[in-house]
Amino acid sequence: MKKRYFVTVMLIFALIGSAFAQERTITGKITSTENGLDLPGVTVMVKGTSIGVITNADGQYSITVPSDAETLIFTFVGMKDQEFTIGNSTTINVEMAPTLLELEQVVVTAFGIERETKALGFSAQALEAENLTAARELNIASYLTGKVAGVQVSSTSSGTGGSSVVTIRGNSSLSGSNQPLYVVDGVPITNRGISSGGMWGEIDYGDGIGGINPEDVESMTVLKGPNASALYGSRGANGVILITTKSGKKKKGLGVEVNSNIYFDKINLIPTFQNKYATGYEGTNIYGSMVEIPAGSGEYYETMDTWHGDSWGPPLDGRRTIVDPFVYPEDKNTRTLVLLPQDENNVRDIWETGVIQNTSVAFTGGTDKSSAR
Repeated sequence: MKKRYFVTVMLIFALIGSAFAQERTITGKITSTENGLDLPGVTVMVKGTSIGVITNADGQYSITVPSDAETLIFTFVGMKDQEFTIGNSTTINVEMAPTLLELEQVVVTAFGIERETKALGFSAQALEAENLTAARELNIASYLTGKVAGVQVSSTSSGTGGSSVVTIRGNSSLSGSNQPLYVVDGVPITNRGISSGGMWGEIDYGDGIGGINPEDVESMTVLKGPNASALYGSRGANGVILITTKSGKKKKGLGVEVNSNIYFDKINLIPTFQNKYATGYEGTNIYGSMVEIPAGSGEYYETMDTWHGDSWGPPLDGRRTIVDPFVYPEDKNTRTLVLLPQDENNVRDIWETGVIQNTSVAFTGGTDKSSAR
């Protein structure tokens, strides 16, 4: 009798142990790939069953699964569903990515109004940040080169950091400006060139659009055609370029973005200058006019008008030429003009390889209520 009781007890313990062996507990944590924050309320289900749990406020879960369970399914509103094979794992951590639903393609026009692209009365083409900064430029207008149909971008000959001239669908005026209107985050800006100079010429210090850091640009949208003026008035008659800058995002901790670029600028072509004649300004040669110096000596010299004219002066062939005694008092009215050896490349010696280093640092962060960059 005692032997039967002993066998029965052993069978009960064996059945209980078998039942426990058929189940196991899996734990883990769910976070977002976008900002790394914990995701509470994520549904964790055993595929093919009704067994499931929900993550707590810290994004953690613990679920007991049967021995034949093969897959866990993770679902959350606004996130892509995830499936993971259980295997021999006891811990499964998951990163969930947001679902990007492009319901309809829209364009933000004047005053922040969103319109469907097909509903616009003019052509619009957008460029995202990854397409803009593939090749680094100092002036963001240069990013449009070869990327938007009907847009022509040319730079001035002032070198790195100079102005950029943009025309959309060709020139529309012979005398007025043909440049489009630039609108940054809904605010029209003046893109006048910054220069200084007088009768000797001007220096190009860049333009208004060149003052925007390319690393701060999120996207650019080009509105083509005169119909864009219906949104921005006569200033948009040559088209409009909408620029949207980057903003902070909700994320854990403080984000730091560092970009550093070096630009080298070298003159491409120097015109061929003549070295046969001297300067003309205040030294114009009056052909055929001869003066006897000193009077009664029988020696005649070509005269040189030292006050007028911008043409070439006397030839640099060693002849003596009359000069202004106030300018060259030591020469006593005449002077021998010759070309000095170092003057052969004097123009090229002016130019050196320009080097510009551009470094930008941005701090980004945000909470549920605000963000900053």
